[in-house]
Amino acid sequence: AGTYVVYFDKLGFESVIIPDTSCLAGVITPIDVTMCQAPYPVPFVTATVNYPDEDFCTVDWALPEGPYELLYDDGSAEDLFAWSTPLNENAVKFTPAGYPATVFGGRVYVGDGLWPAGNWLSSEFAILVYDDDGANGMPGTVLDSVPVVVTNYGWLDFTLTGTAVFDDGEFYLSMMQLTYSPNCAPIGIDMETPTAYRSYQRMAGTEWNTSIYQDFMLRAYIDGP
Repeated sequence: AGTYVVYFDKLGFESVIIPDTSCLAGVITPIDVTMCQAPYPVPFVTATVNYPDEDFCTVDWALPEGPYELLYDDGSAEDLFAWSTPLNENAVKFTPAGYPATVFGGRVYVGDGLWPAGNWLSSEFAILVYDDDGANGMPGTVLDSVPVVVTNYGWLDFTLTGTAVFDDGEFYLSMMQLTYSPNCAPIGIDMETPTAYRSYQRMAGTEWNTSIYQDFMLRAYIDGP
């Protein structure tokens, strides 16, 4: 019980702060807010006088640019998945909203800690960024990668180096398992319709294939138009 300041933060949206929020012990206190998209500025605006008629001009501007979250799940996990052995991967294919697009991070849903039943809080997995230059548009060249330590359940944020920049096409984010089950973080699966059909898997050393589990709850943070 007590009085708290509640913060709502989401990439690409303006933050909302609710001060002096009172709650009782053991009682759920719902708070509903509306979050507005961040008004990112356009990189340039030009006004050209229309000669010889100088009574009006043509105004052009570029797309707004700023960080945004790219996602294909609805935020609710109906199931979880984990490999029995390490070095296997689960991936999602992403199509940026505009170019150039810099992938600088993301987040993955790892469940509530009840499954698998091992000790995997503080365990590690790896996030890899692949270009779509593999066979038949599958993951090919690794452009960025970072180890991720599981510090919390639910949505787990990660930060990349920002070296993966795309001028066209698509890319993949992959979650590579680094520990044996059950001491490994799972990935959430959104099984409700509509289905994006953007989830892929492979075992270590094998070819990529479309996953029978759709859709993996893995999201990308992108900076660009």
